[in-house]
Amino acid sequence: MSDPLGIHQRLHVERRGSGPPLVLTHGGVGSWKHWVRNVGPLSEHFTVYAFDLPGFGRSPPIDRKADRDAYLRHCWDGIAAAVPKQGPVYLAGFSFGSVVGAHVAVRFGDRMARLSLISPGGVRSIRANEPDYEKMPPEDAPEAERRAVVRRNLLKLMLHHPESADDEAVDIQHENIRLTRYPSVRVSRGDWLLDDLRRIRCPLQIVLGEFDTVIYPSHAHRLDHIRSAKPDFRVDIVPGAGHWMQFERADAVNRALIEFLTGIG
Repeated sequence: MSDPLGIHQRLHVERRGSGPPLVLTHGGVGSWKHWVRNVGPLSEHFTVYAFDLPGFGRSPPIDRKADRDAYLRHCWDGIAAAVPKQGPVYLAGFSFGSVVGAHVAVRFGDRMARLSLISPGGVRSIRANEPDYEKMPPEDAPEAERRAVVRRNLLKLMLHHPESADDEAVDIQHENIRLTRYPSVRVSRGDWLLDDLRRIRCPLQIVLGEFDTVIYPSHAHRLDHIRSAKPDFRVDIVPGAGHWMQFERADAVNRALIEFLTGIG
């Protein structure tokens, strides 16, 4: 039988550490490298499975027209194939990866031990205007020109402090842009997250950056919206952080994740 969506293809995963499995799912126009400053500390407590989601990074492509259900089915198949078949599973999702993560958490059922969502997408909000992103120069443009645009766009959406958009951040996101082959907005726009949160029984953590411009119109509005679906959850606000807070303020995010996921805080 043909498999036009690539449902049975394996996803690329970076596996580190030992202990119970912790699945990490990245943001839109991303890859497992959205977690590059977190995998090491988290792997001291868990076996970390940091995935490239379908159509991103080094994972196989998927039809760009695949709808939300087909895309999430592909994610579930790839993640379920990689992690142990028995025992508790932990998961942390970032932005678009939070929508994927919540769906995967539902599919794991009682095996899902704890779920952490960092700046979760999948919550419908009305925004007066979109950030004024710059269009990427063509592939044959000078490398310095392309990198300069990546840096400026990082500071418009992903990072708050100019010094956070360092060479490492630009390297990662420049590569992510080149390897992105699926429009994540097909999955992350809408109220899909809330539907899945209503079905999740495990403890939930929401992590937001103090200066996260993706959370609009306000942090309180976003939290109230989530609370309408799941009234009880832990909230961590990361001082001095923008959207990509696990990179910009890695130490603070690592502490918050480890405290929650291990149950010590």
